[in-house]
Amino acid sequence: MIEVQKQALLSIVIPTKNRQKYALAAVESVLRLDVSDCEIELIIRDCSDDESLRELLNNKFCGDRKYNYIYDPSKPSMTENWDLAFSQASGVYVCGIGDDDAVLRNICDVVKYMIKNNIDCMRQPMVSYFWPGAYLDFHSSEKVLIPKSMKGQVSLVDIEKCFETKLTSCGFGYTHEMPNVYHAIIKRCILSEHKAASGRIFNGTSLDAYSSFAFAKYTKTLAVVDFPFSVHGACRTSNTNRIVQKDKSVYKLHFDEFTDMKMPDFLPKLLTSEVSIAESTVAALKDTGRESYVDRMNLAYVYGKSAALYPLMIVSLYSDYRKFQRPDTFTFGFFSAFRYFFLQRIKGSLISSGISLIFKYIPSLLDPLLKRVGSSNRVHCASIKEACLEIEQTLPSSILDENKSMERVETLT
Repeated sequence: MIEVQKQALLSIVIPTKNRQKYALAAVESVLRLDVSDCEIELIIRDCSDDESLRELLNNKFCGDRKYNYIYDPSKPSMTENWDLAFSQASGVYVCGIGDDDAVLRNICDVVKYMIKNNIDCMRQPMVSYFWPGAYLDFHSSEKVLIPKSMKGQVSLVDIEKCFETKLTSCGFGYTHEMPNVYHAIIKRCILSEHKAASGRIFNGTSLDAYSSFAFAKYTKTLAVVDFPFSVHGACRTSNTNRIVQKDKSVYKLHFDEFTDMKMPDFLPKLLTSEVSIAESTVAALKDTGRESYVDRMNLAYVYGKSAALYPLMIVSLYSDYRKFQRPDTFTFGFFSAFRYFFLQRIKGSLISSGISLIFKYIPSLLDPLLKRVGSSNRVHCASIKEACLEIEQTLPSSILDENKSMERVETLT
């Protein structure tokens, strides 16, 4: 008798590069899940300088549940590695995490809820864990930030309205209220439909920004739950750390991976995460046959924010902005954007400096102060495994209660 292999309910995909220690913890978070009624497929795609992760996985998890490890020595870009990794997935739903991240035990409950309620994609609040040594002298090192309010509530999002709002702002804000695969759960058929139409799953220099605007075309129902089912890790070499440090040399290394990339000529001539988001938004529009939608992007956002980051370039950035932005198209112009983002930057710097001073001179006061004024509780955890256990103890007791109806909202703030 031929045994028919059961299709996985969820594929968890972990692309990785040169972060073997962290990748082991990410894999462990998946292998500890209860799969008695939720078949899980684990895909690890490694493009590190060597194949040492394979041996580490074999030594640590030998005889454990199967996982699919693929090593690629061809040094693909991050986007290419993610594209190839998700092409290997076969589950009904897929979820992608970074190699310094983790998933929580309740992820299977979320998937089963999605199936019952025919939800295409589920988003969650961002819960971050800062690995030891993540930031030099940073007060959140070895801390996990857990939301204070988690009630097990689910809200439906008006995808079209959110798409228009994020598109107007050149892609900024895509991390909320938009479909994705990164720290989100989405039907694999959506990825397959996009690949059939465009020839690939991901494109652009910011794969998560790209996927939000690409997958929005095919996603019918998007929901947001008010508790986490995965954890964002931030280690010393993570993209999160790079963005915080605003290291131009690191940005250049990231862009250098994309040897065949052609940056749209109407974007700022800068290698920054802001330009990357806008470039990937444009790429998604082109790949989904919505290239005409580019005219709906208010370039004041990307030029004004770039000027706020590099005030000495304000004259040249404004000059370039005027070449490409049609006059009187939007009421929110270059200087409005510059003022808004510059004030946000100053405010952020002042708050960060104040926190750093308290951390330096009165460290015992910092955690109680942030707990009082912040929306998250800061808990010390020596590892991301410990952080997962801490979060799981605080999750609502009746997660996704069947008697709870989903609230429909136009947008979430």
